[in-house]
Amino acid sequence: MTQNRLRLLAAFLPALMLGTAVYAQDIAAEEPLVGDPERGKVVYQRIGICVDCHGWAGDGRSGRNPRSPDAGASLRETTMFAEDLVEVVRCGRPGTQMPHFEGAAYRDDRCYGLTMEDFGDDEIGPIHGKTFREQDAYDVVAYLQQSMIGLGDPNYEECAACFGDSADRPCPFLQDDQVTLTAMRMAPLIGALWLAIPFVAQENARIVPVFAIWHVQIGQPVAGNSAGDVAEIA
Repeated sequence: MTQNRLRLLAAFLPALMLGTAVYAQDIAAEEPLVGDPERGKVVYQRIGICVDCHGWAGDGRSGRNPRSPDAGASLRETTMFAEDLVEVVRCGRPGTQMPHFEGAAYRDDRCYGLTMEDFGDDEIGPIHGKTFREQDAYDVVAYLQQSMIGLGDPNYEECAACFGDSADRPCPFLQDDQVTLTAMRMAPLIGALWLAIPFVAQENARIVPVFAIWHVQIGQPVAGNSAGDVAEIA
């Protein structure tokens, strides 16, 4: 592979790595809120008890109840549109642990065109969660739109906003791990750059570490080198 092709790969790699996250962020940004997110927060945390499976951060991990039957899907990574999410809240997902929160679901065919008679004895049928109003379904999705969808990994600020005055107990680890998380995200990119665009110092033919790129401008000496030991980006 030629040097130009390697550099082209390196140029497009960050975009490829971020593609899924950007797509989810675009969905969240383009769709207007479908309800009241403040009311939706109450529904998520206290009425529907969504936190038991999805966790306070909606990632299916952070703060979920260890006694819950299963880890919920990551709502932060979902690419579903708002109306589809409302339907899932109302109708659940038969065959999984996701319950439905509409009391009349599956009494008729309003949910996916199915009724209770469509499920055999050996199948996992719809699970009935706590019944709440249809508007609550829209409000909880608005909360997801505002506070979770497309936002990547949860951070300390989100945790503190969620727990308020009691944030001292569940949130400090996020503050401590922020540098580690950043390093973990950067590691694949750094490794790819190391393989894709190594360059050789002109005078002594030694390989200059790729991270030196971050400390130089084109044609400028690498920090810490002597005036006679200059690496240029060819």
